[in-house]
Amino acid sequence: MTSSEFLNHGLVTALLIAACYAGYQLLLRKQTAFQYNRRFILLTLLFSMVLPYLSFDFGTLQPVIMEELNIQPYLSFFHPADSATSAPSSADPGLDLIGLVVTVYWIGLGLFGLRYVRKLWTIHALIQWGTSRKVGRYTYLLVNKEISPFAFHHYIVMNQATFAQADKSIHWHEQGHVDHRHTLDLLLVELLVMCQWFNPFIYLFKRRLVEIHEYQADAHVIQQGVPIPTYQRLLLDTVHSTPSTSLASPFHNSQLKNRILMVNHYPATSLSLTKRICIWLLMGVLFLSYACTELNPDLVPYQTGLDANPLASTTSSMSVAADISEEAPSFMLPIPASELKRISSGFGMRMHPLLKKQRFHGGVDFLAPMGTEVYASADGIIKMAHYDGNWGKRIQIMHSAGFGTDYAHMKVLFVKAGQHVKQGDLIGYLGNTGMSVGPHLHFEIRKDGERVNPEGYLEQ
Repeated sequence: MTSSEFLNHGLVTALLIAACYAGYQLLLRKQTAFQYNRRFILLTLLFSMVLPYLSFDFGTLQPVIMEELNIQPYLSFFHPADSATSAPSSADPGLDLIGLVVTVYWIGLGLFGLRYVRKLWTIHALIQWGTSRKVGRYTYLLVNKEISPFAFHHYIVMNQATFAQADKSIHWHEQGHVDHRHTLDLLLVELLVMCQWFNPFIYLFKRRLVEIHEYQADAHVIQQGVPIPTYQRLLLDTVHSTPSTSLASPFHNSQLKNRILMVNHYPATSLSLTKRICIWLLMGVLFLSYACTELNPDLVPYQTGLDANPLASTTSSMSVAADISEEAPSFMLPIPASELKRISSGFGMRMHPLLKKQRFHGGVDFLAPMGTEVYASADGIIKMAHYDGNWGKRIQIMHSAGFGTDYAHMKVLFVKAGQHVKQGDLIGYLGNTGMSVGPHLHFEIRKDGERVNPEGYLEQ
């Protein structure tokens, strides 16, 4: 995976987490179906982390391929569209930006990783210093340090001097954390925070998860027969206690107001069928919006980011130009004619069906099934072959007499920069990468850096 793919996946994950958090706030936060809410948070976080790295193919449905929206999505932050006067090269500032962003990300990940290890070490030290005491099926660790009682895994850590004087409700509260295995949730979420440290919504989700943990532990206390007003007074009396590490589940925390209010709604109720349906519809929409490779043509989607990035000559390309004959090449169709369903978008000006403005399309979009073989249209040398933002997996080939060809949105690349290819050599498989909503090949022919109509050069 290239750096640009990695960063793009990270941003997709951040957007998914933001959408899921909005759904949680709208539909679930004020509900008392605590276990359902807890599972929703954990599953959606894992879903958001994993989905960008998956690809799905639901068959071929004849989509209309996206064209040149002048709205630049988040991917263009890392792959700015090239202008007609510039070309990709090792000095492209977009590539420098990618390197800078990657460096900052890994520095942040390292710092948060050290923070995670420090928290674990702090708890480990408390466990090592504490005196173990068995109370029923619970293991208490009594320490001399002034700390707020907290639960970590199957341990309950308390100050030794206050162990005997602590109200039974405090013991039951921490026992509730142990019974629900809240530590596993916190360890997992802290790892996800490390990976998405730049995303504010991951911290909001973590706060909501801790909130649910407290509600469940409070419910455990009420189930022991403690009157609700008595427990609420106890919560108010313990406002000023010493805080503990965020990897643990302390009795005293900053969400006291919400806990006092939520106690009044016990016992917990199940989530309504309507809200369950809404939640699953939200998850389905998020899944389909990212994972689907093909859509119904009646939806008339369009693609961005293909108006630019000409194959102009650069210093790097001139170093291999001497190996190419000056005789004008003949160009063959880059995919098997038997697989070509139609040309979904041709070369030239057209009325954009959404913006209702004329837009220029600099190539030809060949509609064919996912995985169709893609061939070198003429003899030449590979100029570039890698993931390139809106263009997806992309290949550029230098040919003789100042000609060049461009192949975008491919699924798999079989060549690398500097490699010589012959006309008809297999260079990859047709795909749906980059800013595309259906499997197709965007194909361009350029003469001295200027895009020309491929239909005037392709052999019939």
